[in-house]
Amino acid sequence: MDQMKTQCSKSWTDVNIDFKNKLIRHCCKAEPYNFPDKLSIDFFDNSPQIQERRSQTTRGIQHQDCNSCWRDINSGNAAYKDWMNKWSDQDFDARNLHKPHVNYIDIELDNTCDLSCLYCSSVCSSKIAQEEGVVNVDNTRKEDIAAFMLWFETLAATTTEQVTVNFLGGEPTASKLFYELVDFINATILKYPTFNVCIEVCTNCNSKPFLMDKLLSAMDSSTATWAVSISNESYGEDSELIRYGLEWDRFVSNFKRYTEHPKVSSITLAPTVNAFSLPSFAQYISFVHVMLAAKKKNWGWVGSHVTWPVALDVKHLPYEYRQYIVNAQAILALDKKNSRFRNYERFNMFLDQMLLRIGSEFTPNYKENLQQFIDEKNRVKQTDKLNRLML
Repeated sequence: MDQMKTQCSKSWTDVNIDFKNKLIRHCCKAEPYNFPDKLSIDFFDNSPQIQERRSQTTRGIQHQDCNSCWRDINSGNAAYKDWMNKWSDQDFDARNLHKPHVNYIDIELDNTCDLSCLYCSSVCSSKIAQEEGVVNVDNTRKEDIAAFMLWFETLAATTTEQVTVNFLGGEPTASKLFYELVDFINATILKYPTFNVCIEVCTNCNSKPFLMDKLLSAMDSSTATWAVSISNESYGEDSELIRYGLEWDRFVSNFKRYTEHPKVSSITLAPTVNAFSLPSFAQYISFVHVMLAAKKKNWGWVGSHVTWPVALDVKHLPYEYRQYIVNAQAILALDKKNSRFRNYERFNMFLDQMLLRIGSEFTPNYKENLQQFIDEKNRVKQTDKLNRLML
């Protein structure tokens, strides 16, 4: 196999740390590794496991860590790496591939969250855990946080790249650990003035006013660059139902506050395309671009798609649902020459791949499968509102 079909920049640039479950990944779609009993600095970015993956993928071998992508590629579908790999042939040739080149760190905090999104789970949402009667154990250890801090300081002292630290949840704005780590990052920047850090918060944009005030206050007192990643993919009532518990008016108000805050340097829109989001996806894109039109903010889109729960994967829908993506692309193209829209080509590539995915494994009884899924969610949530989403 051609090595360029296997190697991906994320094996070198990404570190995804889940403290509550004691797991690490290199790419959010990759298989995780368990923390060892005692964390070493090398484990975060140069463990034997990731060294093996780098070596195999540069030799054209499909490493098992990346099975999510290989399943799509081997079935003829586009894979996450097709639009997320940021290195060209020349980049791979020019870099020392025996060492990491970390520029992106995901930190998953506790699962505290006010939403119970249809494609999420109790592991990532305390609201879903409450609905399903699941008790999750938070395995975050002080010694693991201390090891991370030591590694991060080492990175600060040695790297010449800008490093983005992206906080995930649950909902990060509701996590105590988030504010503790922000204080640590600020202290590290003061200690290493040449260390270029962007703190990014991946939020559902549904934070209550007191939490929004707390977050914006943390930005005001920080010396880092700040960015906001907003996780949503549909509009109005569709959004309220897919991201169950979201209040659309509050979402709009919070979105506006992010666009107006001087410390927010950029906004990333992070949709997760699924069967139920398609009908209002283009309307959501239009809403976002109207909100950003007069603001002096850089923005971009980074897309993903649902593969679980299986019923929500767009590959099972009939071909005619591709029209929703065509509509989204038409609206997106209206702003493609806007200098503040930073990644039109890359996101349009993602949408092209969604066009190919829709109907690629068409399931004639897709509506029955979706209704069964909705029926079970209605039962757990003790509502019948979700029936409004049926295609």
